Amino acid sequence: RYPCYFLDYETFQTPVPLFSGTWPYQQIPFQYSVHVLYEDGSLDHREFLWTDADRDPVRPLAESLRADIGDEGSVVVWWEGFEGKRNEELAEAVPDLADFLLGLNERMVDLMESVSRGMWVHPDFGGSASMKRVLPVVAPEMAYETLEIGHGALATLRWKQCVVDKAPPEGIEPDDAFEHLRAYCRQDTLGMVRIWEHLCRLAGVEVGEPLLAAAGVG
Repeated sequence: RYPCYFLDYETFQTPVPLFSGTWPYQQIPFQYSVHVLYEDGSLDHREFLWTDADRDPVRPLAESLRADIGDEGSVVVWWEGFEGKRNEELAEAVPDLADFLLGLNERMVDLMESVSRGMWVHPDFGGSASMKRVLPVVAPEMAYETLEIGHGALATLRWKQCVVDKAPPEGIEPDDAFEHLRAYCRQDTLGMVRIWEHLCRLAGVEVGEPLLAAAGVG
């Protein structure tokens, strides 16, 4: 259902909790990207990146998400189990936004299921449902190897070095690292849009055309 909100979180976890109310190894979101796809095919981008080591990012992130995602439309993710669990934890930490955050899960569509359930297969997937294997099949120019930060473990490490430790390695400038983090998270959600467009073409549906109506459902 339009507008479609393509959502991705980046998280960190530490053995010793950094903030009150969190627990060891909790996956705490510090960043998100949202691409908003409207029914006319137009696209909008919104993002959040927390860079204040002295404050818990959870409430500011949840409040920003509330401002960036409306009450109508599907929330599209790549692996519902991860993003959905983060929404549940955010709802517990920010109870005044719990209805909104839990409501995101009720609207959630897992784009990864098209691959993980075998509805779409390609030899270059190598049997994997990782978006890093799927996206280059659709958009080779968006291969993650072209990014300065090209996978989640490095994203978490760079954020921790520049924000939590406040001591990035020699040659790593925090402002540059933050831009690379934004580019990485932005690629995840734009990549989902490109994959969704490709699936529409495979299904013979025009981009911007409601899928259920095109399929004769409803």
